[in-house]
Amino acid sequence: MNDIVDSAAARVACWRVAQGKEPADLIISGARLVDVHTGEIYPADVAIKGPRIAATGDVSYTMGPRTHVYDATGKFLTPAFIEGHIHATGCQVSLTELAKVLVAHGTTVICTDLYEAAVVGGLEAMRFCLDELNQTPLRTLLTVGYQMYLQNEKFGHTGKISGDDMLACYDWPETVGISEWIYDMVDRNDPYVQLLFQRMLRERRLLVGHAHSYPLPAVQAYACVNGYSDHEAVSADDALEKLRRGYKVMIKQNGAVDFMEPILRLVVERRVNSRYISFSTDHDTPDHLYRRGHLDEQIRIAIRLGVDPVTAIQMASLNNAEYFRVHDDYGSIAPGKMADVCVVDALDETFPVAAVFARGTLVAERYRYTAPLEAPAYPAGWQATMKVGKTVALDDVRIGAPSGLQQVRVRVIGCPHPLFRTETRSAVLPVRDGAVQPDLAHDILKVVVFDRHHGSGRVGKGFVQGVGLRAGAVGASWTPGVEDLTVIGTNDEDIVTAANAIVAAGGGFAAARGGRIIGQVEMPLLGVMAAEPLEVVVEKFERLNAAIAVELQAPREVWRPVAFISMPRAIPSLKICCAGLVEVAPGRAEGVGLFLP
Repeated sequence: MNDIVDSAAARVACWRVAQGKEPADLIISGARLVDVHTGEIYPADVAIKGPRIAATGDVSYTMGPRTHVYDATGKFLTPAFIEGHIHATGCQVSLTELAKVLVAHGTTVICTDLYEAAVVGGLEAMRFCLDELNQTPLRTLLTVGYQMYLQNEKFGHTGKISGDDMLACYDWPETVGISEWIYDMVDRNDPYVQLLFQRMLRERRLLVGHAHSYPLPAVQAYACVNGYSDHEAVSADDALEKLRRGYKVMIKQNGAVDFMEPILRLVVERRVNSRYISFSTDHDTPDHLYRRGHLDEQIRIAIRLGVDPVTAIQMASLNNAEYFRVHDDYGSIAPGKMADVCVVDALDETFPVAAVFARGTLVAERYRYTAPLEAPAYPAGWQATMKVGKTVALDDVRIGAPSGLQQVRVRVIGCPHPLFRTETRSAVLPVRDGAVQPDLAHDILKVVVFDRHHGSGRVGKGFVQGVGLRAGAVGASWTPGVEDLTVIGTNDEDIVTAANAIVAAGGGFAAARGGRIIGQVEMPLLGVMAAEPLEVVVEKFERLNAAIAVELQAPREVWRPVAFISMPRAIPSLKICCAGLVEVAPGRAEGVGLFLP
């Protein structure tokens, strides 16, 4: 499904159909077309030749004896949707299963970086994932995730991506720019970082931004180096400051965070121009995607908040198409564009997607993917990446106290879920049998991070407050940035039980209580993706979340903050990795000790 290869021939074929010299392959008839260029809704049929649209409006002259007609009477036609920023290898299912669920909900273009696969399996794994996506109806816009290269620095340790690797994937034909570049990387004294940065500017490629909590001078500096997009705006004021500086604000909404309402109030109440506002999910979970939807859910939320339906659809399609410079192919229903079309029953807050066409082929109906699509055979090495090096024992997670003390003052990671921005706190904790204990009365739990890439035996240990776990332990090998094994728990026994279960499964999530596993999602593909069909994975997530809520008396999806506190970069402030605690601030990350005077 190579758009570049088929472009010339397909456009010429559409030209002939539009002139009436050849018949269309397909006509979608009887619907009202949502025109995101003019803001109108009007009756129009759509004639399609091969993967592209040949004509809209009265297309009866393109009818031939073999032209197939899809009857969409009484429905609406919208352009398919464009995801501005998603970590495709961070959504916990195989890329084939991810493509099925995204396309079934109307998304046919995504921007992603695939860095999770890269930090575990190297450039070869990243290329395999991209090739897998290319076999699906999704068009993939690749951005080079510098995070995978920073694994070579002090608090990253996988060593799977070299500077040459980073530059190699920058030259792949799917690459449109750089992903989540931190503005002060401009000053980083690294020849590969500087070469990538200079090439981006010289070649006028995109810098798909990550401006989380930047002060105004940094917001302005970021724009100076082409950082004209951001998916981390968390408030109306934050978004407005960036919009005023020419940013494209991609509102983030997923199963854990939702910044839709405050930012969309700019459009609804303050009449701010919506053309620089679009949608993204960043990360999402299989159960949320399956039960609630993807960008179609964001359209529903926007309409419910008072956004005009055409404007909401424009945010999900044309706005990102123009930012990513693919509006010649995607983002609207018009002659010459790819025939990526959603058939929608109603333009209200229910916004039911009845059918999805991708490149002229009907691929989904009523949220079910219907076209043939098989996953590839995954490399055998993908299922042997949990290299902790040993069976985890109680001594591995014990935190010894200085001799003779009955209590100690320690640094504590403050975890105000769901923003993933942590705080640096302190607490006085009790010592029993020479080991520092958590303080459950104040929601202070133990957190342990294991190196799972090299079998080095390195274990970072500390404490976290604000997770809300009342009993047991929860662990994850999907930990954005480093993809190590992280476990949070109320006691050592359950921490050990959860850790060993995840290692034995080849990766994933697990919850333990009383020395037994009460919920688990196995993710053996590189330790970050499940190998089973989406519906099976969804059922396991729902059982895991239910067990967490009932037996551990914790918020559902508590494994999200578990995962993000072990990301020792980008989002401040106190984090943890297998080397210990890390204090993160803009432009720096420094190791700090657990114990305080």
